[in-house]
Amino acid sequence: MGTPQTPPGAKPPGPPLNLMLVGMLRFKQVELHQQLAEGQARLARIEAWLQALEQEAMMPAYDVIVKRVPPLKEHFLLTRR
Repeated sequence: MGTPQTPPGAKPPGPPLNLMLVGMLRFKQVELHQQLAEGQARLARIEAWLQALEQEAMMPAYDVIVKRVPPLKEHFLLTRR
């Protein structure tokens, strides 16, 4: 038997169902790969923030010396504008 003929004036049948399913699954695959890449980038930024915060907590304590200085003259402050 031969392949069925499309009647004159009728639209030819669309792609087979399995090709449509393959196309939809390929699209979903690309979409998920993109989401995965975005998630990995976000994770890398969060890990960098955590590392910076943890290193900041381990910084050595500095000695601070507070000294008294004589007050500045009022004239000096007014002319600095």
